[in-house]
Amino acid sequence: MKLERGSTYENFRDAGCIREVRRPIIDAAYAHKRPGKVPVYAFPLAGSGKGDLYLWFQCDLSPDKSVIACQRWYRNGTPYGKDWYCARTVDGAPVAADFEVDELLSQEGRLVLKSGAVVQEDHRARTNDLLDRPGEACR
Repeated sequence: MKLERGSTYENFRDAGCIREVRRPIIDAAYAHKRPGKVPVYAFPLAGSGKGDLYLWFQCDLSPDKSVIACQRWYRNGTPYGKDWYCARTVDGAPVAADFEVDELLSQEGRLVLKSGAVVQEDHRARTNDLLDRPGEACR
């Protein structure tokens, strides 16, 4: 693997390496003035690496505690839709109501808790944030 100065490419497996690569990205987000459209409780996460260095996120557990919806904004404050996650980790453990996201290990499409547990993505189809098949289980 070859890294160049300023590279945003990462394919690390080790959490320590991922943290060190993403730390300057997250620090840069906090160093810039937060766009007015982004709530003060939103936090930056590394982007997908396809043009977005970072995105602003706000993640909330649904009232029925079945899913986590993460509202996203581009770094300029333009809304970017939502990421949806099941309220359980990939190993099946439930996510606590007071969950905390690890800003350095998480990124768009991959939510990691401070405990190190990865939250399961919700791949159910939605239209205007409503499930297309309401009876379908989170998967």
